[in-house]
Amino acid sequence: MPARAGAPGRKDGGRPETPAPRPRRTPVPALSWLPPALLALGLGLWGLSLPLVDFRSMGDYGLLDRLPVPFHASLVVLTAGFLVALRRAGTSPGWPLVYCVGLLVALKAAPAVLYDSVRYPWASKHDAVVSTLLGAGELRPHAALSGNMSAYDQWPGFFALNAALVRAFGVESTAVYLNWAPIVLGLVLLPVLVLLYRTFTEDWRLVWTAVWIFQLANWVGQDYLAPQGLAYVLHLTVLAFVLRHFVRPGSAGRLRDRTALDPAATAVPPSTTTRQRAVGVLILSPLILAVNAVHQLTPVMLCAVLAALCLTRRHRNLGLLAVTGLIMLGWNLTMGRPLFLETLGTLKDSFGRLTQNSRAGYTGQLTGPGPELAGRAGIAMALAVVLFAGVAVLARRRLAHGALPLLLASAAPLPLFAVNDYGGEMLFRVYLFGLPGAAFFAAAALVPAAGSPPSPFRPSSSP
Repeated sequence: MPARAGAPGRKDGGRPETPAPRPRRTPVPALSWLPPALLALGLGLWGLSLPLVDFRSMGDYGLLDRLPVPFHASLVVLTAGFLVALRRAGTSPGWPLVYCVGLLVALKAAPAVLYDSVRYPWASKHDAVVSTLLGAGELRPHAALSGNMSAYDQWPGFFALNAALVRAFGVESTAVYLNWAPIVLGLVLLPVLVLLYRTFTEDWRLVWTAVWIFQLANWVGQDYLAPQGLAYVLHLTVLAFVLRHFVRPGSAGRLRDRTALDPAATAVPPSTTTRQRAVGVLILSPLILAVNAVHQLTPVMLCAVLAALCLTRRHRNLGLLAVTGLIMLGWNLTMGRPLFLETLGTLKDSFGRLTQNSRAGYTGQLTGPGPELAGRAGIAMALAVVLFAGVAVLARRRLAHGALPLLLASAAPLPLFAVNDYGGEMLFRVYLFGLPGAAFFAAAALVPAAGSPPSPFRPSSSP
């Protein structure tokens, strides 16, 4: 039977036509050597810059005008290497992690390496408190208040922990490791941030960019050897656990449908039963108790965050909020009773005064050209983070809808401006507790939504 005219894939003789070979595409070089090379170069420049720092003749600007060109060049190289590593973050998330550790070292380790003495005066005070606790061998939570010094006995968890570390290490005091506290706390915080961000996105580029922004924008200076740094890590650990394991059944709606999500978003974690959430409360109770034993303000922030999460049906866990509030109230009426009652007496003068409570007071007021310049730079960075976060909330609404709990958790500390000024530091503490969510959404404004690399933990849908 003759072949039909114009039949595809046939020649005149009826034999199948051999398809013309496709032109070979030139493979894009992987450049797998570039991330380690840039990392080595960046850290090498940083190490080279330290002997050039003339820190013994520091003036009004401190280290700001003593850091040599190689130091600044190291930050540029580390940032460039981080951007290169982000291109393969979906299949090689290890390199962005290493770069985040490198940035942490570059930003925080220089004073620990250079300084012969304690960097922060308040850290010296905390070292003295630990030494006093070791010498006395007991707490005096109900001693007469003297410049709020008894607060260290009323919230002694941090100092008791360091007293145990001093004894365990066999050292004389915390001064041996005191200047390295920002590095230790930063390393401990890294996996907590990754766990928090992975709850809302499968795009490793977005996760590591958020971590990078968090490290750059965390300029508040609460990561030295102080109760706030440890309590902050515990606070974010509780938050990450709640967001992943306290999802009510039937509350996700379309957020479990991939077509309704942002391309980079992850589906809502599996829901848990009432019994599972009750077990979760038992697991979290020691952590919540530890937060109360370490710091007086962080439990209030934790209650505010859990209350904000109750605004969503997804994380409405009144039992957990009640347990957290009862633990805080129980601690304040027993161990922390003297300072707690004194603080209640001052609330009538500060409650509702938003403008006054949001200003930097005597403990947060910057003096001198160096601190003032650093403060203005920090404010500019904070405004930039908030601006980018706002752009992402408006431009990527599906991502903002899926990550609404994180958005609420970041905004939860804002009402505390109406309560107290916390010695002139409420502005900085609200910023600190709102930073994790702000960094995530700021990263979402910088990382494109389309073309997200596949996650190594999720199989590809292509054949």
